[in-house]
Amino acid sequence: MAATGASVYCLVPAATEAEREDAARRRVHLVTAVRVIGGSAREALSRRPMLPAGVEPDVIIGHGRITGPSAQALAEDHFARAARLHFVHMQPDQIEWYKPNRPRDAAIRAAQRTQEELQLGRDAKRIIAVGPALHDYAVRDLTDFPDTPVPLRVDPGFDRPATTAAGPRGGIPQILVLGRMEDAEVKGLMLAARAVSHAIGTCGLVEREVELLVRGAPENEGAELREAVVAWASRPGLRVTVRNYTELPDLVQADILRASLLVMPPQEEGFGLVGAEAIAAGIPVLVSDRSGLGKLLEEVLPEELVSRLVVPVRLTQDDTALWGHHIARVLSDRAAAFATSQRAAALLARERTWKMTARAVLDAADDVK
Repeated sequence: MAATGASVYCLVPAATEAEREDAARRRVHLVTAVRVIGGSAREALSRRPMLPAGVEPDVIIGHGRITGPSAQALAEDHFARAARLHFVHMQPDQIEWYKPNRPRDAAIRAAQRTQEELQLGRDAKRIIAVGPALHDYAVRDLTDFPDTPVPLRVDPGFDRPATTAAGPRGGIPQILVLGRMEDAEVKGLMLAARAVSHAIGTCGLVEREVELLVRGAPENEGAELREAVVAWASRPGLRVTVRNYTELPDLVQADILRASLLVMPPQEEGFGLVGAEAIAAGIPVLVSDRSGLGKLLEEVLPEELVSRLVVPVRLTQDDTALWGHHIARVLSDRAAAFATSQRAAALLARERTWKMTARAVLDAADDVK
């Protein structure tokens, strides 16, 4: 949005000097929230921020139930003239069923979180949904009131980042699964482990000739997660590396650029931004047809490319062999897989750019002010 011409102030609980400098290079102003003693980060984000003299926002953006309540408080208590936009980036009625070991019943959690999204959207100037799957959900479930416009759909951009992969790196091929693994079932980690094992057998490889990298383990749970992955794969000698979840973009980008394949077989995924980032960087991907990203690829790309990037998830035993077959295809000819991804990236970069996305959001704010 800054590149499109908007003055962007990003309210954050805290920021390092390096983060401020990084944001400034992109013409984004990081504003640290004002905390009270003993107060939480969420409470701080709801207080009036210390903006420069004369600066008052025209638009306030909140994301789901994470920063949506703070955005609502800012609009109601401090900036009544601002247009509040509420972004939706998950569908509780789909993902809560796959989150085990939670204190409340999944049906109760799903109903409560859907109600929270509905309430946050009720007096927003516009609900904005990320990708086709979440837009369908928002249109159906979050429009129980007559005065809010139909939710707007925006798609992330596929503009190529500064660093892209020209082709596969040398050495042992690395297969990457990336995401918050506190919800490993949602992210399809069990299916990924079993499919990699199946692919090794299909290709006639030995276990040490492939590495599975899992990025996203909760703190202090990496060893336990690694044991689970090895057990799911039923290959004690499989190279499995587990790394903690990180919010540092440089580490995530390095993982993506090092990979021979990013596998995204979630049981449910509202969109799947990590898959989009990998495609934009020219890295081969396999994404679930149950994800918003999978649906977007089916809309934009020719069938020839879709069949190589989007894989069905039917939640049956057949999924292991099907995903294993596709992983084996990539491992058997990595150069061809990279060429496929780069063709897809080039097509998507023409059809979906970040400038288009930013312009759509800013136009939506202008339309409702």
